[in-house]
Amino acid sequence: MSSRPTQISELGSKFPGLAVLADRYVTNHWDYQFGTPEAAVLAFQGDHPELVADAAAGIDWVCRTLSAEVERTAALARLGWGYGGGPGMLNDFLAWTLQTLTTGAAEG
Repeated sequence: MSSRPTQISELGSKFPGLAVLADRYVTNHWDYQFGTPEAAVLAFQGDHPELVADAAAGIDWVCRTLSAEVERTAALARLGWGYGGGPGMLNDFLAWTLQTLTTGAAEG
């Protein structure tokens, strides 16, 4: 059985859709490229419909496995994720992103 640190270090290979979302869309430059982090997620959803369900599964795993926002932030940052906002904002954004991607995956 893998330990949590091993699972976190393998997050990108376990969920390649999440890796693409983090590395190409919700980066440290999301504001320059997309204007808002929500627009970055929507762009990912439109550009990579084949990866949407996988990205949603990755976010679900992060939310279920890592209980503290600081742990979630650190794990996602390893993938290039650049949005965190203030305290509590990452959790709210992850919930919105999961809902949006899940809805998109179901419609796709």
